[in-house]
Amino acid sequence: MPTATFDAFKAELSTLRDVVSSYPKTKKTLRDDALRDRFRTLFRTWISTVRPAIEPLLQSKREFLKLGAEVEALANLTSKYKAIADYRKRLNRAFQLSNGLDLYLPPSRAVISTPS
Repeated sequence: MPTATFDAFKAELSTLRDVVSSYPKTKKTLRDDALRDRFRTLFRTWISTVRPAIEPLLQSKREFLKLGAEVEALANLTSKYKAIADYRKRLNRAFQLSNGLDLYLPPSRAVISTPS
């Protein structure tokens, strides 16, 4: 379950990165309110669901804390009209950090079946 939650988070992060990257170079600031709301939702999801689910599965929390800071910085960008380049930079960094996290899953219980 925790890996599915984290995978869904990474998929949304990747989608947002693709959307922001597709903006034309002529646009300087991000003014799409629906997209800015998606960034806020991403942060709320990180705080309430993803972070508590994967934090116990980490040996080293350094990259995890950096990822949390990047997601929070993305949410902070939505408070005003900010440069698309700032979103792009933060998204690329967050995506890179999310791909670098190593989750240590507990061993699964083997189901032993007896022949009938």
